[in-house]
Amino acid sequence: MATATAKDHVGASAVLLHDRDTPNLFISAGPWESLEQIEAWRASTTFTSGVGRIRPHLESFEPHTLDPAVTIGAWVPFSVAAHERERQ
Repeated sequence: MATATAKDHVGASAVLLHDRDTPNLFISAGPWESLEQIEAWRASTTFTSGVGRIRPHLESFEPHTLDPAVTIGAWVPFSVAAHERERQ
């Protein structure tokens, strides 16, 4: 999904974080230029088919669009999704 997103949204960036205390918890996050871009990405085939492929391996998948409570420097809309991988 990351490769297809980078191809479909040139200049997009993201990070996949792994929780040290909860080994099956991963959080992907990335800045977007606008809420419209986030909505378009979530409605895209890249996103829907990508999530469809990984969902059978997840306990949960929770996409969020977060607004800043406090910022230092410039801010852009941020999309976050929490992925809990099934425990082995």
